[in-house]
Amino acid sequence: MAIYLTIFVLLVVFGFLEIFKVKENQKKLLIFAIFVLLVLLDGLRWETGTDWILYRDYFLNSTKEKWMAFEPGYVLLNQVIHIFSNNYTVFLILFAILIYSLYLKSIADIALYPLITSLLFFCAFIGYMGMNRQHVALAICLYSFRYIISKEFWSFSLCVLLAALFHRTASIFFVVYFLNRSIPAHIFLLSLIVVYLLNPVIASLVKPFVSAMPSTIAFKLNEYLKSDDSNSTLSTIVGTMKRALIFLPLYYHKNKIKLKYPGIELMLNIYFLSLLIYVLFNNSIQVFVSRGNLYFGTLFEIFLIPYFFVLVKNNYSQVILYFFIVIFSLMTLIKSLSILSSLFIPYKGIFINSEFSRVLF
Repeated sequence: MAIYLTIFVLLVVFGFLEIFKVKENQKKLLIFAIFVLLVLLDGLRWETGTDWILYRDYFLNSTKEKWMAFEPGYVLLNQVIHIFSNNYTVFLILFAILIYSLYLKSIADIALYPLITSLLFFCAFIGYMGMNRQHVALAICLYSFRYIISKEFWSFSLCVLLAALFHRTASIFFVVYFLNRSIPAHIFLLSLIVVYLLNPVIASLVKPFVSAMPSTIAFKLNEYLKSDDSNSTLSTIVGTMKRALIFLPLYYHKNKIKLKYPGIELMLNIYFLSLLIYVLFNNSIQVFVSRGNLYFGTLFEIFLIPYFFVLVKNNYSQVILYFFIVIFSLMTLIKSLSILSSLFIPYKGIFINSEFSRVLF
């Protein structure tokens, strides 16, 4: 846990400096330092993170596997790197350079406060370390955001198609292009009411359908269904309130904010879509919740939260706001690592805790 907390503290310090207007060249240097830290953390890990056995074994045998074992983009990436080296650490370093270049380039170009957004990014996504295909897809989708703002449909579409070559779920990101518009408040409210009413119906419609399918398929699909509905209403309300606390104040002030930062409205529309997906499918079809939250929720929440600084005026208020952001980030970090804590804690790398014996699954 120490290495994660060390990086967390460094990013907190970087974010604090950003509040007090570090110079642009200094900010670029700090972003590059974050890039190096994340590449080293991800690239030098060993038996740390999700899907370790799956992706390591695939890389070592990628030249022997069938082309469609994974999506073709990931297959090609493995085979190209395998030409130059069959060392999995080399693959991980090059892979980390690829994804964090895309992520941090987007953060540097899009974020109102790139260093604070980097803090939020680290805390939210550290628990996804090891989800190789998903990371590439998310990084490319985030990079495509610039083409929605500039209304370059074909460039955006090409990015999403490329992302889908690494993880097919990226195709759902196409809908984002059509959210770049003003949506009246009553449409948001009506949509939320409708999905709340539909939520209890979803599981009851899906479960009989699953039970009628062949047993092997039904077993996999049942993993996507939450069988215990006793706290479904409470968990949905709590999850909705958390998202509403981010969405509502920014939406209320969006006209003021978008005069200087026009991308805020699109981000809010995307984030609200994640809320609708969450309310509609939470405690019924969890795979829809997790994917929808990744592409439309978490990916843009890290950009939305720093916009609260626009709403506070003096330095004292900004420091207080940043304190709450740090607490939120720490809670996010702990939650992110705790889901599969045995795969992340302690961090094991080729130079750190290399003798630690981890039970992989």
